[in-house]
Amino acid sequence: MNIAKATAKLGFMAKSVLHGSIDEPMVVLRKLTIDEYHRLGEAGILHPNDRIELIDGLLVQMAPIGPEHQFIVEKLNDTFSKQKKGRFKVGPGRPIPIPDFNEPQPDMVLLKTDAGTRTRHASPQELYLVIEVSDTTVRYDSGKKLLAYENARIPEYWIVDVPAKVVSVFRLNEVKKYEESRHTEGSVALQAFPDVIVRLEDLF
Repeated sequence: MNIAKATAKLGFMAKSVLHGSIDEPMVVLRKLTIDEYHRLGEAGILHPNDRIELIDGLLVQMAPIGPEHQFIVEKLNDTFSKQKKGRFKVGPGRPIPIPDFNEPQPDMVLLKTDAGTRTRHASPQELYLVIEVSDTTVRYDSGKKLLAYENARIPEYWIVDVPAKVVSVFRLNEVKKYEESRHTEGSVALQAFPDVIVRLEDLF
């Protein structure tokens, strides 16, 4: 073996030691299903005050709720409750099971009047709107969470971007993909019930 080949081989060996051999098996995360996630709660491993949600099979710690976040959630709750007229239910902080590996807990859900029962959460097919109030989680809410809601074909999703004072509205198009519109002033109307509106000045 000549010097050049020997040097190249030693370099490859050093790289393998530092970065792992090309023959080393990949580390694969074991995802939790919704049923397994619930069993963790039943076993007392997870507690309601832990503020954990299941996203893409992984346990995700939810961000703490600050006063501005809580103010906006309460304002949304009041605004929608005054306009529902028996057409929908308003559900703050309601879990949404999205088989098989997602159960997010958005800040606000508008759902059909007969959605959910004493023994089961409402399904994505029973929802009109999901809202996330994002003071520190805009990237997360517009990433994996958006994909989960889109794949579940939830017809409308709002992200209330608190620092930017913007409401991003995502609605399914004809090919079942979200199209975004951004609102910085005026009001936003609910797609299912266009007379139901939220004024941005009430939120920001």
